Amino acid sequence: MEKFEIHITGDSNIIGALQKRNLKSLHAEMRNPHDITIGVEYMSSFVKEFKDYEACKLWVTSFVNILKDWDNINIIRTKIECPYSYKHYRDQSIYAEAHFPKTRLTQHFPFVYNVNSDKYVCTDRVHNKSDYNEFSNIWIGFLGAEVELCLFDDNIAHDEVWINSFI
Repeated sequence: MEKFEIHITGDSNIIGALQKRNLKSLHAEMRNPHDITIGVEYMSSFVKEFKDYEACKLWVTSFVNILKDWDNINIIRTKIECPYSYKHYRDQSIYAEAHFPKTRLTQHFPFVYNVNSDKYVCTDRVHNKSDYNEFSNIWIGFLGAEVELCLFDDNIAHDEVWINSFI
């Protein structure tokens, strides 16, 4: 079995729909370099095991339809991620991503305020697969960073304003 992290972003009603199913949710405020909220995300943030990515994708598609049809949730984005160590998924990945605490050293990276945990978390991302090894060498082990591969993201543009505010 393989582990996949599932992020389904929707309107604020998704939090209750996830809670009634005992699934972990996340309420994140995307902040600009001046620590001003420029976007809010309500999403799932849980890890589930499947035989492989195809089985995960099938389950996620079905679950998204349930959220839309039964719970009347407006779905904004769906992402499926796996650990960076799953090298057999690198070729099909869309990008690699690292998440790490916001500190004085990392404050120039895009960050969110996690309302649930009262913490700031930064993100770095690389799309060019030839840069994955260097990227992972930088982040793995640094400040407890989590590095993952994004295998599915149906709305990459959702992050553009936030990420571009740091350029």
